[in-house]
Amino acid sequence: MMINWYPGHMFKTKKALLAQVKLVDVVLEIRDARIPLSSKNPDIEEICKNKPRIVLFNKKDLADVEKTEEILKKLPWPEGVYYCLVESKATGGLKEVWNIIEKVYGQYKEKWSGKGLRPRPLRGMVVGIPNVGKSTIINRLLKRSVKTGAKPGVTRGVQWIKLSDKLELMDTPGVLWPKLGDMEVGLKLGATGSISDEVLPVIEVANWLLKILCTYRKPEFFNRFNLNGSENLNEIYEKIGRRRGLFLRGEEIDYQKVALVILKEFRQGLLGKYTLD
Repeated sequence: MMINWYPGHMFKTKKALLAQVKLVDVVLEIRDARIPLSSKNPDIEEICKNKPRIVLFNKKDLADVEKTEEILKKLPWPEGVYYCLVESKATGGLKEVWNIIEKVYGQYKEKWSGKGLRPRPLRGMVVGIPNVGKSTIINRLLKRSVKTGAKPGVTRGVQWIKLSDKLELMDTPGVLWPKLGDMEVGLKLGATGSISDEVLPVIEVANWLLKILCTYRKPEFFNRFNLNGSENLNEIYEKIGRRRGLFLRGEEIDYQKVALVILKEFRQGLLGKYTLD
């Protein structure tokens, strides 16, 4: 089973990124703290390789932070690339982001002064795969609302947003890459919500996720679905289906609906905190 999702608007977004990246000073790349490796888009990496970059690992509140930090510390971070874990919905959750922005702004201001140029706001571009919280992060930095949504692909088209006298941001739609290649990467992107459920084999993704949840044995998972830990996959579906009233006809469990419940509640953090990479 291979999972791929690359609708036409993503191809258009990639072309727009190639054209617009020349206009920006810095790139804010948003990834998912639960899949810090699998949420890295190699196309974005290539497009933005010559720009200073701030990589924000969002949804820290849903991840196993200790495991994510361990992964990030082992990665080679080139000069001019900064990173931090963020919780975009928390008050003060982006303080470290502003500190990095101030640092990058100071570097540019010094360069402009050396050339006899007046300082201006940094021009930044926000990029990332779908549903990692790009618009939510912009809202928190801006302290007012731009359109967001829980479904991948809500942001459409490029738009400029002025955050302060030090930073203007170009928001861009979420974009994947044409061929994910690794089956497990597709499963992780599906489980965390970066691929639309409408195109996902949701039962297969939920089955894969359930095996991980059963391995970690976190009490939130067992308590949420009233499980004792001895059930096989079919028994888990049966228990959840009966408890939630998810039937096709008569007493037949609707596995598709149960799978969607499992994925939805995992994404909301109701089954515990996990890092899948």
